[in-house]
Amino acid sequence: MTANQAISLLPLLLVSATSIVVLIEIAVRRSRALTAWTTHVGLTVAGLSAILAGRVIPQEPTPLLVIDGSAVFFQVLLIATTFVVGLLSVDYLRRQSVRAEEYYVLLLLGTLGAMVLAASRHFASLFLGLETLSVSLYALFGYLRHDRRGNEAAMKYLILAGATSAVLLFGMALIYAKTSTLDLAATASAMATYTGVPFVLAGATLFFAGLAFKLALVPFHWWTPDVYQGAPAPVTAYVATVSKAAVFAL
Repeated sequence: MTANQAISLLPLLLVSATSIVVLIEIAVRRSRALTAWTTHVGLTVAGLSAILAGRVIPQEPTPLLVIDGSAVFFQVLLIATTFVVGLLSVDYLRRQSVRAEEYYVLLLLGTLGAMVLAASRHFASLFLGLETLSVSLYALFGYLRHDRRGNEAAMKYLILAGATSAVLLFGMALIYAKTSTLDLAATASAMATYTGVPFVLAGATLFFAGLAFKLALVPFHWWTPDVYQGAPAPVTAYVATVSKAAVFAL
């Protein structure tokens, strides 16, 4: 990896590093204020590092990611949105009878998955980013363990998102069966040749159905009211902005 490629990955690396630092802080000494402060400082530094990344793009640091103007724009947008949601969460969590430190770790990990989605150019990175985001959301929806509506929202999203991930994966498998590639650009070129093949049509249908669920597009939007109502208010704001922006960027 060249120096420019490493610089292009700075926003991703700094968000990852911030989540690790917060985990270490929790292990050493629990402090709601310190955890929130570290999270927001880390997000600020990660957002500012996009200035450096913007000077060296476009880059392809790995076969899984492409860092270009679009990826950097959406990564900054995702970081800024998470920063605002974190600020909104400080007072909200103070009024709840729960430990708040792990909440910020989940926010950071969810944002990391969303940023990977925004820069993804491969089915493997697409799925890893999507699941990193989704698993964080499972826990965030049910973070207030004493709230029955939150527990219901988390369970509904867990079951539906798990089933949707299976549909998404099966769609990828059908596409790969005919195109013999997992690279998104190569897949698009190959699919232009196989548009009439049932495997490709079925795979594309299942794949876009999975993405439509994540975006809550009709007719895959029925889960949204229950989950949004039951989740903690800042988490509802988070999933309505960060997760939607990440899948839209993809």
